[in-house]
Amino acid sequence: MLGLLAFLVLTQVSLAQKKTDYSRWVNPFIGTGGHGHTYPGPTLPFGMVQLSPDTRLTGWDGCSGYHYSDSVVYGFSHTHLSGTGVADYGDILFMPTNGHTKEKPLWRDAIASRFAHNMEVGSPGFYGVRLSDYGIDARMTASTHAGMHEYKMQPGDSCLLFLETMVPYSHHTSPNFHVENIQSVFRPPSQQTYSCIRCIPPTEPSSLRLPSSQVVDGEVMVSESPESHHPYRPQPSRK
Repeated sequence: MLGLLAFLVLTQVSLAQKKTDYSRWVNPFIGTGGHGHTYPGPTLPFGMVQLSPDTRLTGWDGCSGYHYSDSVVYGFSHTHLSGTGVADYGDILFMPTNGHTKEKPLWRDAIASRFAHNMEVGSPGFYGVRLSDYGIDARMTASTHAGMHEYKMQPGDSCLLFLETMVPYSHHTSPNFHVENIQSVFRPPSQQTYSCIRCIPPTEPSSLRLPSSQVVDGEVMVSESPESHHPYRPQPSRK
């Protein structure tokens, strides 16, 4: 009996040691090209945020906010749709810069940055990219209710962070679509917190939206912290 018990214990230990991490085979960029309409950023099952880069703001193939053929990123917003045939969401966009923005008539073009896929990484729960115009390594992950960003600047650079409550996807600019910021206030700087509430009234009766208004309530906390660790943290290499 003791021999059988010892055999079972050793078998369980052996099986535990052979456990395979299947997440390393996941490629979040699948579906981001062609007409796939998917985004590569991190999210959790039934999570409230879908934190992902925004590289395409117009056109049918920009429904998810990202397309693999693009080479410019406008920022990183916290809500996205995957696999849909219509663009929507794109709430609460962050874009880090070093202050050397461009002279362009549209804000999105003034703060945008080029990027390359060889300086872009993605895995379950993690996304990272080098913003080549600013020399910033942007890394991010998500929890059930929040998105977490980390920006690594070049030595001596300061971070000028742009915040936009809504990305102007082509669907958002419809004449039948109205967005109203009903509250947008800064709290005392010592708390380093920005709060905003955005009310989205319904559109025409044929819309697929719910009959009542949708409220997006966001709270952003900004802090400087030591290098943190995440189980999925492949980092863009500096060149």
